[in-house]
Amino acid sequence: MDRRTYLGALGGASVFGAGSGIGSANATWWFSDPEVEIESGTVEGDEEGDVNAFRGIPYAHQPVGERRFRPPETPAPSWDGTRGAHDYGPRAPQPILATGFLGLDVGKFVGSEDGCLNLNVWAPADADPGEKPVMYWIHGGAYNFGSNRFPGGALAEAGDVVVVAVNYRLNALGFFAHPEVTAASPSAPTNFGYLDIRAGLEWVQRNVAAFGGDPDNVTIFGESAGGHAVLTLLTDPEAKGLFHRAISQSGPINDPLYPLAELEDRGTEAARELDCASGDTLACLRDAKPAELAEAYGVAGALASEATDGGTPRVELPGLIFGVDGEVVRAHPATLIEDGEFHDVPVLLGGNAEEYQFFLEFADDTVPESEAAYRDRLQRVYGDFGDRVVDAYPVSDYDSIEAAYIDVNTDDFFLCSDVAVTDAITRQGGTAYRYLFDDTPTIPVTLLSDDPGAYHTAELAYVFGETVTQQGLPTGIIGPGDWVLRDRMQGYWTNFAASGDPNGDGLPEWREATRNQRRVRLQEDSVTVETGTSDGCAVMQDIYSYLRSTGR
Repeated sequence: MDRRTYLGALGGASVFGAGSGIGSANATWWFSDPEVEIESGTVEGDEEGDVNAFRGIPYAHQPVGERRFRPPETPAPSWDGTRGAHDYGPRAPQPILATGFLGLDVGKFVGSEDGCLNLNVWAPADADPGEKPVMYWIHGGAYNFGSNRFPGGALAEAGDVVVVAVNYRLNALGFFAHPEVTAASPSAPTNFGYLDIRAGLEWVQRNVAAFGGDPDNVTIFGESAGGHAVLTLLTDPEAKGLFHRAISQSGPINDPLYPLAELEDRGTEAARELDCASGDTLACLRDAKPAELAEAYGVAGALASEATDGGTPRVELPGLIFGVDGEVVRAHPATLIEDGEFHDVPVLLGGNAEEYQFFLEFADDTVPESEAAYRDRLQRVYGDFGDRVVDAYPVSDYDSIEAAYIDVNTDDFFLCSDVAVTDAITRQGGTAYRYLFDDTPTIPVTLLSDDPGAYHTAELAYVFGETVTQQGLPTGIIGPGDWVLRDRMQGYWTNFAASGDPNGDGLPEWREATRNQRRVRLQEDSVTVETGTSDGCAVMQDIYSYLRSTGR
């Protein structure tokens, strides 16, 4: 019999429950569940060792009906009595990336709009109100899929921090645009999912002290699209004061983005496909089923595969389903960072040595079959820059064509972006720490090759200390051989969250990045310092600059 059943049999938890005042997160008796009073009412969570866990807490009105294609409406409606926060809330509607252990077909939609704007909190059970550093997690998934169903308890316990993980709207529901949507919401014509992320941060400011978190010591951290969101928040004037440090893991900040006009054209075409072009177009679009809307908008495919099609010129790639709308996102975040228009907070950022191995499986890309085909592919993808890219990544420098192809794409989409961001921060006199993760979990994600290296998402289990599963598919399972690196990474991440400096007792020294681009390489049994950058990143920098000049 679990505690909740036992308490019910005794006639109700209120006889033994925790105090009702704000900040009363500690249970009075060993068999009572923790309760916390927040702005919308009282929530009851679970004791999980030395951590109290609260799942599925709504932070806004749910984005259904007329609230679809609008900024989140906050705060969440209040409730009477005590609301159970024992189970994860609904995922935002999304396509299945891979069959995995859910047994669902790729492309099948799961999740629900009603209830998707929720977050989870893991807090040390002994926390006093407003005491602990806060880490605010933003999940990845190309703004197309994913959820906040991460195991935050191990990180909260290891680092003595409060961990908050947010859900946000995805794919067309989170990033749709259409002239009528713009007319109805001119100050926020798209990027509703991004606004959800910001609304969750605002919820943290108003409520996290009740769980023992310090609202004046908040670190945002995220991976992939979540890392992109972290760096976007860094440039957002409306986010000033909502966080005090930032960690971007594999954040592709230099990916091309859509101008609003192009997104509106895409939305207009989607309305035609959905028979919404005549009559009350906006009402029709708000009634459309999420899967049909995403398919019509062109984002239903797994991982927006068109963005990594090896035959598409780099300058024509649509990039993330994310808009430069001139309002919420006033310019490309990479441009703002390059121009020094970002919040002056310490930043920790990095990526994985073989990021692109993941995308060979999940993004319908293929390795060129010969050296000639490799050269031809790069020349087609990079156009006028093709010869320079081929020269910077010659097959002769690698063990295989596949290794060369993975390296050029890993640099392009991830690692060279880190170089650009670090250079901009240090040039402005800011604080940055850069890393390269270079290890493979004991059991890597099951659908990759036998020797995938440090693939995209591989670091997640080390940061969270437990297996991270998305859509039923583990991103990697760590074993005893991984525990030294796990402990070091959790120490670095939580030390940085507490003070802005990742260093601490028992950890190899991690010095700040400088203009010569110092970074640490994180491996199973070593942490080594590296300086300098590759010739490839110099080429990629020129490509990024060209993309910005074309409005991408």
